[in-house]
Amino acid sequence: MKELYKCTATGCAKAYVSQAILKRHILAFHSPVNKFQCKTCNKLLASRQNLKEHMFIHSGEKPYKCSVFGCQMSFRQGTHLSMHRKLHQKLSFNLNAQKLWKDFLDQELLADMSVKIQNFTLPAFRDNFSTTLLPNINLID
Repeated sequence: MKELYKCTATGCAKAYVSQAILKRHILAFHSPVNKFQCKTCNKLLASRQNLKEHMFIHSGEKPYKCSVFGCQMSFRQGTHLSMHRKLHQKLSFNLNAQKLWKDFLDQELLADMSVKIQNFTLPAFRDNFSTTLLPNINLID
């Protein structure tokens, strides 16, 4: 696992994967100086990136688009897209785990029934087996 860079400000428990993101956090939340001003609403922001993403509020633009096929989600902030991608990864993992569980059950049924019934094959309806009947396996939180 990557080393996390922790904020040392009193009462702040934030940690980041890079020094640059930590620096941006410190400027945005713990620095008394905000030097980037929005020309639309005069809000002061700590970084050029914060100002850039703030401007999307006024324009309505959501330039950070999900690249997963069929997903139409888009976001004003890159960090929100990153969190969204993690949801896709978790969903994909859970579906793969459920398929493995289903395949395991199929093999167990086949092995069990083959002992009891000679030349037993799995029924055709098994291909339409609903994954909702499988346990919801949440190994990643």
